[in-house]
Amino acid sequence: MDYYIKSATETDIDFLLSLRISTMEVYLAEMGIPIDQEFHLDRIRYKFESARIIVVDSQRIGLLKYFANEENYELIQMQISPQWQNRGYGAKLIEVVLKEARKADKPVILSVLKSNPAKGLYTRLGFCVIAETEQEFKMKLEPNNQPNNQ
Repeated sequence: MDYYIKSATETDIDFLLSLRISTMEVYLAEMGIPIDQEFHLDRIRYKFESARIIVVDSQRIGLLKYFANEENYELIQMQISPQWQNRGYGAKLIEVVLKEARKADKPVILSVLKSNPAKGLYTRLGFCVIAETEQEFKMKLEPNNQPNNQ
């Protein structure tokens, strides 16, 4: 499972738009959330400086976007191209965030659409629901509950 992570640049915007549409549009539509291009681009540009592209065999396969503040690490977005899903990349990327969070002794938080099956992955990794809205679950993993795989 060789991959590397690089910072996203403006030249990645078209890839990120295509990725977002292919990975999120069905879940957004199920929840009644807008799926027009402007909405997608706004979400892509949110905290863009924290966006990282996942590359396998010189092919961009996904996005990992997270940042740290004084209180916690926040996993903003993680998307893997459909043809690369179910190969363990999602778990490996979350491990990147968890490793940093453990070193900093901070929890990791995230939000996931209720219609998104990624919630199962987050639950398997130890995240717990701490709040919910009509559309999303907010989940958290405390540093002392994080798997110590690395």
